[in-house]
Amino acid sequence: MAVLLRASLVALLGLLVPLAGPPRHAQAFEVERRIPATTEAFLGQAAGAPLLGLLTLPVGRSGPLPVVIFVPDVDGSGGRTALYGERLLENGWAIVELFPGLEHRAQVPQPLAAALRTIAADARLEAGRPLLVGLGAGARTALAAWAAGAPIGRLALLYPGCDAALAAEARGATPSLPTSQMLLLHGGADPANTPDRCADLVAALPAGTGALHRILPGASYAWDAAFMVRPGGMAKLPHPGDPALRVVARPDLTTALIAADRLLAFALGGE
Repeated sequence: MAVLLRASLVALLGLLVPLAGPPRHAQAFEVERRIPATTEAFLGQAAGAPLLGLLTLPVGRSGPLPVVIFVPDVDGSGGRTALYGERLLENGWAIVELFPGLEHRAQVPQPLAAALRTIAADARLEAGRPLLVGLGAGARTALAAWAAGAPIGRLALLYPGCDAALAAEARGATPSLPTSQMLLLHGGADPANTPDRCADLVAALPAGTGALHRILPGASYAWDAAFMVRPGGMAKLPHPGDPALRVVARPDLTTALIAADRLLAFALGGE
């Protein structure tokens, strides 16, 4: 039953270029799917229908489907969402993956708000409780949107670059849902997400927020960047708190599988 979407995604991106120009690091969305799924353009509802990213739907599932929104790192996901998406797809979730850098495009000044409106207007999708998942700098964007009152009740922050600025954002948060649920997941050997700084972030969250702080022993930054690094190799990726700096990533499949299980359990209300 294996389905390979690489060719279809490449073709889709080719069709989308005239609509919005080539997205940065478009190859991040050329991922292989092992389960039946369809992928289509994810367009905003405002005038001009700005291109926001891609929507992937599991085949054979009737809606409305629960939705996860992936907010990529500053340089794109680089395939980092593939494993997480697989687990969620096979459990009946719809996947929205936003293009990187949307917040800097004039036609999409508030990309997350535009994404939520698009989800609400699509009868195939469940608008009530989307799960927001941010990777690296995308996790910081996700936290900022939630802190500013975006209607998000569940969010997962993967290696967001725990620091004083992020803790201050959390401390001043005015979430629309005061009983929000949050998963903070980072590696124990990640210099950009040290356990003490991440504990400070959790402690700064508003009262009522259900926070799960999980540390993956021995994991680096972006343990899931297997598409970007040769097996056993390493890469220096943009620091989530300061893209001018670099942080070492050593991808590890075992760690990525554990992280995928953590995220799935959180999505399904476990953990």
